[in-house]
Amino acid sequence: MVREALRLLPCRVAGALLVGGKEKLRGSPDFGVRLLSGGLADAVAACGAEVVVDLSDEPVVGGRERMHFVAQALACGVAYAGADFYFAPPRPAAYDIPAISIAGTGKRIGKTAVGGHIARLLARRWKIWSWRWAGAVRPSPW
Repeated sequence: MVREALRLLPCRVAGALLVGGKEKLRGSPDFGVRLLSGGLADAVAACGAEVVVDLSDEPVVGGRERMHFVAQALACGVAYAGADFYFAPPRPAAYDIPAISIAGTGKRIGKTAVGGHIARLLARRWKIWSWRWAGAVRPSPW
């Protein structure tokens, strides 16, 4: 069944990584592709993958474990796809000038404090422009 699923994927499959329990397997699995070992990052590096395709389902891989795999794939610079989801790694924007951004996904975690501190440090040497969600404002007084 897994062999057929891999064969039907609309891409060249470079390898497979077995996750979850192996207690139901008899012998060594033959998926028709190279069976990779180690963690996800090791597997991506070993086969030069451009996308990780997740064929697992609960309870073998739950939501928490899946998000861990997603984070690892994105950290390796490759996409992570499943039956009903797709995560692409962020692509840095090209700027003609040096730029830095401060990002955070939570509230009250110090984004503004960190951004302000970095701006004050950089303002000793460079002209600093601040941006808001509504767009650019006048250069900051730092």
